[in-house]
Amino acid sequence: MNIRDLNYFYQLSQLKSFTQVAKRYHVSQPTISYAIKRIEEYYQCSLIEKNSINRVVKLTKQGEILASHCKQLLNDFSLTQQDIIRSLASKCAVGFPPIIINYLTAKYHDCSDFSFFKDIYPIRGGSITLWEELLSGKLDFSLLGSIDHLQHRDFIIKELFHEELFILVSKSNPLSSKLELSFEDILQQPFILLDEHNVHLKAFDLLNARYDYQANIYFKSDDINLIKQMVSHNLGISLLTEMSTDDSDNSLIKIPFVKKDKLNFYISYAYPKINQLRPSVIQLMHFLDKLTDKKGYEC
Repeated sequence: MNIRDLNYFYQLSQLKSFTQVAKRYHVSQPTISYAIKRIEEYYQCSLIEKNSINRVVKLTKQGEILASHCKQLLNDFSLTQQDIIRSLASKCAVGFPPIIINYLTAKYHDCSDFSFFKDIYPIRGGSITLWEELLSGKLDFSLLGSIDHLQHRDFIIKELFHEELFILVSKSNPLSSKLELSFEDILQQPFILLDEHNVHLKAFDLLNARYDYQANIYFKSDDINLIKQMVSHNLGISLLTEMSTDDSDNSLIKIPFVKKDKLNFYISYAYPKINQLRPSVIQLMHFLDKLTDKKGYEC
């Protein structure tokens, strides 16, 4: 069966119009009609009701069955193409959220051999973006951050460790003396947050929803250093994890949430089950797996 024919049929099932599908693909209506006819001949059944009213396409029972499977079939075909393209590449495409990889390489640089990185093509981005690219077949492997336990039937996902989400404030902020805070306590504060490509914004949205979206975002960026600098000047507060700060951030205070508002930030890696991992990625996995031992992530 021609995959293009299947694509035409799927779009027809969604748009309900031969004219609209033809316009979308810049082809003639007979091209779409012949494609549907070829699929019907393949399955030996009618997929389109012959008496569709006002030229609005109505699927037969068999057409509905095929349409329900089409999206997955087309997605699998696209992923197969991506897998083949990646297998021909000289390097593996690996996703690295900047905060996570900066933390890991800084913490373990004295006890690990990073020579395997020369065979890796690093893709920098927030965890939300990297997860989408992994799902679409653009990455071989990725580190990820999430506020829940990641699961997907088509991927191997290993959770490495988790950290608590903190409220980050300037030392000059009146809140800096607090031992813990609820989200309700900070509703009127201007928030300076990592942007939509990162899960930190998702954490903010989750907490804000509990309080009828009363909190407001003053500024968003994908630059963690800019965010910390703005917070240090007391222009607002942020939500970050322990790994986002270091000893140089001595003008900032991390305050934990009260129990009812606590959120964890989970660090995992993921890759497609069907992938044949290259040696460089296997070495990366071995490095990351060291973090899960019971000695406090010692090397």
